[in-house]
Amino acid sequence: MLKGLVIEQLKVRYLRQYSEVLLNRDSEPDIILSNHGLKIAAICVETDKTLLEERVSKWKSILEQGLKLLLVVPARSKTKVANLLWDAGMMTQVSVGTYEINISTPL
Repeated sequence: MLKGLVIEQLKVRYLRQYSEVLLNRDSEPDIILSNHGLKIAAICVETDKTLLEERVSKWKSILEQGLKLLLVVPARSKTKVANLLWDAGMMTQVSVGTYEINISTPL
């Protein structure tokens, strides 16, 4: 549910910059960014539960397709992701963004 909300927010944000924002509901990456039919970047939205070492091979396969890769992870997990990327020798090839939910109530 949270992952779906993050994906929808990213779609809205990137529609301003790219001519096509394609959602992959059943597979990875979660979003593909294209301009005039040319795939430019892929976005994978990760959660605390999906952020495992096994994901590194999927990220590598996306990079091997020649796409720029953006990982969007929970803010508290940014260090964990950085360590996974450094260990895999991919840190310089991947951009990392974060998300967090902040709810403020008057009581």
